[in-house]
Amino acid sequence: MESEAVSSVKIAIHLMVISTLIFTILLTVNIAKPYIFDMILGVVNVTEEEKSKQFDDYDQKWVSGTKVLRVLKLYENTGFGIVYGTKKTQSSGNYAVNFGGVFKESDTYAQGYRILNFTAWKTKSSGSDLFYTKDLKRNASGQPIRYENKAVTRHLSADLEYIPPDGRFYAELIKDISGETIGICFTQE
Repeated sequence: MESEAVSSVKIAIHLMVISTLIFTILLTVNIAKPYIFDMILGVVNVTEEEKSKQFDDYDQKWVSGTKVLRVLKLYENTGFGIVYGTKKTQSSGNYAVNFGGVFKESDTYAQGYRILNFTAWKTKSSGSDLFYTKDLKRNASGQPIRYENKAVTRHLSADLEYIPPDGRFYAELIKDISGETIGICFTQE
């Protein structure tokens, strides 16, 4: 008889300990929940801040041709749109090269895509002169067309689209209608 009473007491003590642990955990989670959400929102805000800062170097700034080549290499195979007009491309037919994400005004040619009327394309969106607003070209399924041309060919001086490393380029952001940066435009001085 005594052993049954002892085992019942042991079971009751185990249940009380388990109940106390569960209560303590639930209480701790309930108290910490606002802090957990604050930490998650903090991480999201920092991520958004970093995302917007990554384009600060290309927002209405002068950069070298070397930096343009670096940007082409950085965004290679990503679908991010880069447009650049060199002195040669603008003087030989007023066009610019479209690399990565292809914009609506771009046409295909042997080496990739180009914007034929670059002067008209450079017109800023109405009401704002801070950045270009352009749409990416869409294919039949509605997805942006990504052209993965290779940035390495842009440093060959024989190439018409050659980017002189010591050239000065004016960098401007290209944003979609929601304000998200979808590309960068570089125009040689």
